[in-house]
Amino acid sequence: MLGRLRMPVEAAIEAYRTLARTVFGETKLWWQEGAFKAENLELAIKDVVNKNCSNLPEANGSNTRMLEVQDINQDPPQCCVFVCAVARTTLDFAPRFRTYPVHECALDDCFIWEAARATTAATTYFKPISIKQKGGDIEYVDAGLNRRNNPIQELLDEAASYHHFRGRRVAAIISIGTGRKPPKRLPKYELHEVHRYKVAKTLQKIVTDCQESHQVAAKRFRDIPGVYFRFNVDQGVGNVALSEWEAFQTLQTDTTSYVMENDTTVSIDQAVTALNKTFEDHDMITIERAAGIVTARRVAKHV
Repeated sequence: MLGRLRMPVEAAIEAYRTLARTVFGETKLWWQEGAFKAENLELAIKDVVNKNCSNLPEANGSNTRMLEVQDINQDPPQCCVFVCAVARTTLDFAPRFRTYPVHECALDDCFIWEAARATTAATTYFKPISIKQKGGDIEYVDAGLNRRNNPIQELLDEAASYHHFRGRRVAAIISIGTGRKPPKRLPKYELHEVHRYKVAKTLQKIVTDCQESHQVAAKRFRDIPGVYFRFNVDQGVGNVALSEWEAFQTLQTDTTSYVMENDTTVSIDQAVTALNKTFEDHDMITIERAAGIVTARRVAKHV
């Protein structure tokens, strides 16, 4: 919503309220694949796209494409956005649906609603989606299955490989989480079918707590202060399930409390300062170093 459709934050929040109410207000029978109707999700996403694509030069209603028409006078082009999903048959690989063209590992262009549907196909919530590619149809599920709930490394790798960004300096890397989650066990209703049991065991094995990805990133930037920032509500929000669409007031209250904490306020101020840097600042690191491709020692050697 924010990147491809260029929706204001408040409009995106309101659109999600409506979508959640429509999608999660009706459940399916327990033996059917997915707890909620994928058709309702698809229709809701198409409605959001249709209502908010009119300002795009390549608008085509609900069937507006994911890939943007690039303005050659902008360098880099419009806000670059990608989302991760997972091919159902290859859980260790997360293809990226992009709004911009790349030279390598590019998927065939798809509709915005297809990309959104693929990346929201949360296991046990919705059945997978099949998207046409040149090599045949591919079924996609939520990227959380192979630990892309916090795709910080995917972001850095993508930026370092994108030809417009190579060699550029980084002002700030800001990661916004969906709330800290306490350790949890999968509920019994998810284990009614054999394939669901296998998915459940996979989920337990790979661990969906995004904190681990954050800790890896924080360690990398430990000696480079003022570059990497992680904002993640640490109380309450992490306990709200995807389907709890009536809990928006809880989300808002817990988030407001988190933002008002002293440590959070200090981090926000530091992030603002970092974002105000100019590319002439010599203390800024390159995107290659941020991604871990070039180490500090190698940078010093070549300077």
